Amino acid sequence: MNDAAIDVSTRFVLDAWYVMGTVEELNAGPIVRRVLDIPMFAYRQDDGTPVVMLDRCPHRRFPMSRSTIERDGIRCGYHGLKFAHDGRCIDVPAQQGRCGELAIRTFEAVEHADWLWVWTGNTPSDGRLPPQAPEFEDGIPWRRRQICAHHVHARASLFQDNLLDLSHLTFLHAGNIGGSGVEVTRPDLKVMPFGLSVRREVLDPAMAKLPLGQAMGIDGTVVRVLEQQFYLPSLHITGSAFYEPDGNGKPGQSLGSFRVLHALTPETATTMHYFQAYQRNFALDDLETDVVIERVLNLPIPEDVQAAELIEAELQAAKSLEPEIHIISDVVALRGRALMQRAMERELRPTSTMADA
Repeated sequence: MNDAAIDVSTRFVLDAWYVMGTVEELNAGPIVRRVLDIPMFAYRQDDGTPVVMLDRCPHRRFPMSRSTIERDGIRCGYHGLKFAHDGRCIDVPAQQGRCGELAIRTFEAVEHADWLWVWTGNTPSDGRLPPQAPEFEDGIPWRRRQICAHHVHARASLFQDNLLDLSHLTFLHAGNIGGSGVEVTRPDLKVMPFGLSVRREVLDPAMAKLPLGQAMGIDGTVVRVLEQQFYLPSLHITGSAFYEPDGNGKPGQSLGSFRVLHALTPETATTMHYFQAYQRNFALDDLETDVVIERVLNLPIPEDVQAAELIEAELQAAKSLEPEIHIISDVVALRGRALMQRAMERELRPTSTMADA
C-alpha cells in the first residue's frame, strides 16, 4: 500500500482512545461533543459511572442529549423510547414496552488522568487502556493543572505536525516561551512501542528575557532540556527542564521543570478539540505560582491555534496546491506522519506492525 492510498491528514485512527472531555466537565453535567465525526453524548449514572452513547436515537435520529436521563436509563425526548445505560431499548410506549431489536450504540469510556477517554473502535478495546504515560502515575511529586479546552477550525494533523516539530518555538513563540537555539538543535529521536520519544539539549542565553524565563525565576544563561513523547494517535507530552550550566555548558543544578500534556481529538476531517493540562515539579503548593505559570503557558496557545487555522483556510480555499517542501527539522514530524500512516494501514491490514514505519 503506497503513501497515496491513505490521506493521513483527514482520516482517523479508529482503534484508539481519545479524550472526549475533562472529568471536571462531566462532573458539572452531560457533555455533548462530536468525536471522529461521531456525535456523542456523555453523562453519569446515579452511581457515578460514566456513560457515552451515540447522540442520535435509532428511531428518528433525535439527539439523545435533548432527552431525559432517568435512574435506569435515558428516555428520548421525541417519542419516549427508553434505553438502558448499556444501549438496550427497554421501553417503547407506543408498543406497550415491546422493543424488538432496538438499541443505541454505546462507547467504552474511562476516566483517566482528569480526562474522560472514549474508545472509538468498531471492535472492543480488549483490555487496551488509554496512554499509560509516567506523568499519569499517582504519587509522583508533580502538581497537575488543567489549562484549556479549545475548539479548533483545523484538522488534527496540522497540530500533530506543530507539536512534533518544536523548531517553531524560536519563531512562532518568540515573545513568550520560544528561547533561542531550538531551531538549530538536532533532535535525538527514538521510535518507541507507544510512538515517539524526542530529546533536545539547548544552551539558551535568551530565556531570562522571556515571560517563561521570568516565571521560572531564570537569571542568565540556562541549559534547557526539551523532552517530548508522542503516544499514537492523539496524546503529546512536551516538557522543558531548566538547569544552571556547569563548566562545560551541560546541565548542572536544576532550576525546575514543567510538562505540558496535549490531547488532540479530531471532531471532523477539518476540525478538532484540543485539551491541554500541565505539570510542574516546583512550588507545588503555591497558588500564586499557578496563576503566573498558567498565564505564561496560555500565551502560545492562540498562536498555535491561529497558525493551524490559517493553514487550514488555505488548504480549503486553494484550487491546487504545490507539493510540500521538507527541511531537515521536519524529521520528527515526518516520522510521526509515517507512524499514523502505518496505524491506519494496520486497521485495513491487521498483519502490519509498527516496525514497518
